Amino acid sequence: MKTSLTMLIICCFALVLSSCSGVSETASTGQRAVVQSVACIAVIPVRTVADDKGKVNAASQAEMLRNGAMQADLILAQELSGNAKVRIVQASDLNALDRDTVSGLSSSISAVGDGLQCDTVMVMTIHNYIQRDGGAYAVDAPASTSFDMRLYDAKSKNVIWAADFNETQESLLSNILSFGKAQQRGFKWITVEELLSQGIKERLADCPYL
Repeated sequence: MKTSLTMLIICCFALVLSSCSGVSETASTGQRAVVQSVACIAVIPVRTVADDKGKVNAASQAEMLRNGAMQADLILAQELSGNAKVRIVQASDLNALDRDTVSGLSSSISAVGDGLQCDTVMVMTIHNYIQRDGGAYAVDAPASTSFDMRLYDAKSKNVIWAADFNETQESLLSNILSFGKAQQRGFKWITVEELLSQGIKERLADCPYL
């Protein structure tokens, strides 16, 4: 009787594990409903939370965020390069378009929309970007990153799609339900660059306008 009960518990646990292993507890997907047609998406250089709040806690934090923004720019350019409706806006192009307007996100959206004749503008903001402390098989602290993506209507400035990502890599022992993600990552501690890349790819794949 005891053996049968033990086997039943193991089987139930396996079913729960298989059904939950692919779900990320810390990352939220974007809105999927398409409310308008989009002909052109201008992707401006990735911002950091410092751009919105005007300050961060320390210079080292600001530097990490800038590094994350530069890495995200490279990933976005690579992932969206084959999409005919996407226009990647370089920092120099943005400065040229925005030179006669009041600085700020709203003015940048207007300048890019008018200057490139794009009806939407994608804005990504990095909130957190921390490199792992250790190697692939042992860490003192894991990689961590968070960001949001917003797709704005260039005329109204309304957000027509949004997505957020926030993850600090967990060990399999601390969260057994992360088995599927851990398996995809080769049961290794990944770098913050890899974590950021995975997050961006997941969110872009969920955007119905691309």
